[in-house]
Amino acid sequence: MGMLDDLGLATPIWTMPVEIEGAIPFDTDDVHASYDAEQVARFWRALIQMDRVFEQFRSEFVGKVSPVHLFWEGEGVFYSYSYPEPDGYRHQPVAPEGARYDVALASS
Repeated sequence: MGMLDDLGLATPIWTMPVEIEGAIPFDTDDVHASYDAEQVARFWRALIQMDRVFEQFRSEFVGKVSPVHLFWEGEGVFYSYSYPEPDGYRHQPVAPEGARYDVALASS
């Protein structure tokens, strides 16, 4: 934060996590202080791959598209907000093992 301030880019951040039972403000949390560099690198590579795939996938849509978003809550969910589901989409195989198409979350 100090570096951003030094650049004239003061950035207020609300330090309280939301939608988490028993949340501890980030700046006072000494419970969740572990750091696993290998897992962080794996997560970063997964995000890069997801961004690449979504950029390619949305290129077929005409009109406004949103950037790839990351939401920290719940199970990992991929969705296409306000776009129609392509014919046959929900019947295509998904990967990796354990992934599934959730009809309850479908927009159509």
